[in-house]
Amino acid sequence: MQYLSGLSNLEDINEFQTRWKAYYRYLEEISGYLPTEARYFAQAEWHWDHIDHRCPHDSWLETLEIKEYPTNNADRRRRVDIHLLLLGPYHDGYISLYYPDVRCYRVGTFESNPKDSGNCSLEGHGDWLIDEIVLSKDGYPVHEIQFDSCELNWYIEAHNIVYEWRPIQGEACSLDRMREV
Repeated sequence: MQYLSGLSNLEDINEFQTRWKAYYRYLEEISGYLPTEARYFAQAEWHWDHIDHRCPHDSWLETLEIKEYPTNNADRRRRVDIHLLLLGPYHDGYISLYYPDVRCYRVGTFESNPKDSGNCSLEGHGDWLIDEIVLSKDGYPVHEIQFDSCELNWYIEAHNIVYEWRPIQGEACSLDRMREV
């Protein structure tokens, strides 16, 4: 993450505000290059409002689904899509994030020395701490997500980022159930 990494550990309020302002300026600069859905998610006020139930901060991973499809019969290339289903931070709804036509991804990398990973006991991914959306050098949206478990970071570059919020209405929700609605 180039703007928000380590933001939750900052004690200097001026540095905190400076980095947030720089990130907001960056989002304004790239907004015309983001697909509509990715722009909506990146710039939504509720995205960064920890009181709003739609905000991904403190949500928990329920499902990570990576699917690979043939592009056509004559071509050997494959298409990859990623779906994330998260239990919202107030446990009263689900957040679905869909990344169609993924160009590149890394899931579960350590920012610190990977040789130290033996000191980490992964008991779930922990809370979603912070995320950042930037443009790749090729002009595609990149979504970086930092979880609080073992310095776990995800990097997903795709053709789009599609966000959906579904409140729980008396029944548990799954990725399959969300597809039906």
